[in-house]
Amino acid sequence: MTSTSPVQLILKQIEVWRERLAIAVYAHNPHLHRQDLSVAIQTIINGLVFLRLCEGRNLEPDGQLQELIQHRQVYKRLYGLFQQVGDRYSSNFFQIELNLTIPDESFQPIISTLYHPDYPFEHSELPIELLAQMYERFLGKKIQVETKGKAIVNQVSKIRKAGGVYYTPTYIVDYIIENTIGVLLKKKTPQQAVSLRILDPACGAGIFLVRAYQYLLNWYCEQYSLDLEIHKNQLYQDKQGWRLALDTKKRILFNHIYGVDIDRHAIEVTKLSLWLILLEGESQDINFRSSLRINLNKTIKCGNALIRSDFFESPKNTLSNLRESVEINPFDWEQEFPEIMQSGGFDVIVGNPPWVFTRDVEFGKSVKHYFQRKYLSDIETTQQGKTKQTGKINLFAIFVFQFIKLLKKEGLTGIIAPNTILRTTVYDVVRKYILDRCNIDRIVDLGSGVFEGVTASPVILILGKEPTHKTVKFFKTINLNPTLLNKDLFLNTTSYVFSVFLDKSQDSLFQKMEACSIKLTNVAREIIEGIVCRKDQIFNKKIDARYKRLLAGKDIDRYSISFKDTYILFDRARIHRPRPDFIWQAKEKIILRRIGGSKFSLVAVLDTENYYTFASTNNILLKDNTAYNIKYILALLNSKLINYYYTQKFTNQSELTVNISKTFVEQLPIRAIDFTNCADKASHDRLVRLVEDMLCLQKQRSQLKISSQQPIQQQIDFLDRAIDRLVYQLYELSEDEIALVEAIPSKIVSL
Repeated sequence: MTSTSPVQLILKQIEVWRERLAIAVYAHNPHLHRQDLSVAIQTIINGLVFLRLCEGRNLEPDGQLQELIQHRQVYKRLYGLFQQVGDRYSSNFFQIELNLTIPDESFQPIISTLYHPDYPFEHSELPIELLAQMYERFLGKKIQVETKGKAIVNQVSKIRKAGGVYYTPTYIVDYIIENTIGVLLKKKTPQQAVSLRILDPACGAGIFLVRAYQYLLNWYCEQYSLDLEIHKNQLYQDKQGWRLALDTKKRILFNHIYGVDIDRHAIEVTKLSLWLILLEGESQDINFRSSLRINLNKTIKCGNALIRSDFFESPKNTLSNLRESVEINPFDWEQEFPEIMQSGGFDVIVGNPPWVFTRDVEFGKSVKHYFQRKYLSDIETTQQGKTKQTGKINLFAIFVFQFIKLLKKEGLTGIIAPNTILRTTVYDVVRKYILDRCNIDRIVDLGSGVFEGVTASPVILILGKEPTHKTVKFFKTINLNPTLLNKDLFLNTTSYVFSVFLDKSQDSLFQKMEACSIKLTNVAREIIEGIVCRKDQIFNKKIDARYKRLLAGKDIDRYSISFKDTYILFDRARIHRPRPDFIWQAKEKIILRRIGGSKFSLVAVLDTENYYTFASTNNILLKDNTAYNIKYILALLNSKLINYYYTQKFTNQSELTVNISKTFVEQLPIRAIDFTNCADKASHDRLVRLVEDMLCLQKQRSQLKISSQQPIQQQIDFLDRAIDRLVYQLYELSEDEIALVEAIPSKIVSL
């Protein structure tokens, strides 16, 4: 049985406090707006925990909170204490409203629990990163008022989705710091390191900056202790060994650590966390005035790291009111950090920027146009990359551009991003930007389950601003030895895919397949997504001739259709993307799911009944003059071999579902047939006959009850294996190559 860590215990306890306090505060202050209620409760709890963290580190008098509940008017006394602490730490973190009514008994259980014997561990055991975890935990839950007038706390995924904010585990943060800051410091003495500037432009509650600062303190202490005669004023010795002097720690903090975030509260959390690191090991008798009255506002700033004040220079973006300016909160890097920007930028940029599609946030068209103009318009992708649609771009991608723009030549940046950055077509423009401007030192696949409630698997990218370096180290997990790749390979892939998952045997197989093939796009007249329409244009019955039978991806299985009595009111003028009429009038077309399973992604069927299809499908029509039978193409698309090719080459091998991209489908290798060659033509025709038998069996099975389908399913499975064997023969696979393909289990997901 695994034990619960102190951090997990306190976070669970905080959730209980938050709900109880919300009920009490709203009951006595029903006039309070929900947002003000949430801020008040968050500030009270944050302040209480911060003060106990300080007490556990001998920075505040022990028991001062306990003293509060020995008297009446606890909230009024707490307000006074927060005012003093806010002044002492130069922070707005402790600002609460005086004119609230909160009963004394609401504080009794909270404050009592913070002290022994009720508390199961020392507060000195709690890491300073707890403040960041609390902040990001608060983002994931929302205080709501029920119709009965009771305040409750609910998990609301949209809040975190809108902000794209998730707590980054410290082992990942430390890995990035070691491979950026650590790498640069290996080449430097303390004197040479003075100019090192470290930035997190989406710092949130400051986990990267806190760990970076601690790393620097450890490094300087170790370096200074190597020559005590020269550095005697930088150190002192206590029972635990050598420690940096307070003035030295201050110099390191204000010289090296920089952060920006659009959330003012997050900035305050970052500042206080850094103060706690600064004061770690000090005592209450330090001179707070001289120690803390150095303004962290000069290095840790609130602003929009992606938007400068030139946003308002566009005639379309005229500043209509002050509120708009405050919401956008433009940030001019050259004005905010003039010396750093004049010297070429920051030496190290690290972070986990928000993961959220621009379409999921209420930016407005003006902001999307700004992103297009500032970050996308000047990137040349040639015909290999086709996507510059800001509506489909995720905010993390815009941050990748900004990380690189702000990075000094020969600097290093460490970024956490969803692994879709490696292959998804929407990010081809990001990959091309990286390839043109950076060396890729390493890519680390972190796998699934890193972030609570996030299905996407993250990767770490360590980039340097030196594009001439070609070697890329790929780590399948953070602790394994790397595979060495050449960056130039990525420049020649479809959509500039970072093909890090391919090994030599797979690459050799795929080159062999491509050598005897033509691309699907060469035999296809059209490969096009289905209809994009509103939900209210879809019905479950046909009223008149305008209502057309509609298939979605979930209605498609391999070689079979399951029509669910779904119809679209097809009025071309009213449908967002109705697609050309020839798609729906074609005598035959292949319908392909746009969302496939993780191991075998392609699920295709032949349509000869003029179905209309929804946007969750792709439709494939062959050229009129082609000699290839459409059933031959269908067999290849549903085969293990072509599924293996697509999954290994064009996906991140996710444990979840994958989006089937038209860009990649176009590149599928279709075994070329020489129709003047009897053997070639015979193989083509035999595959067509097998598919005809398969379609017939699938139709028969659909007419049977499930309990009666087993015998016919056995015949279907037999045909499936026969088709796969013939496909292997067509591409001339060896026994070893077949074993490579067969080793990946079939995992077709019905959606």
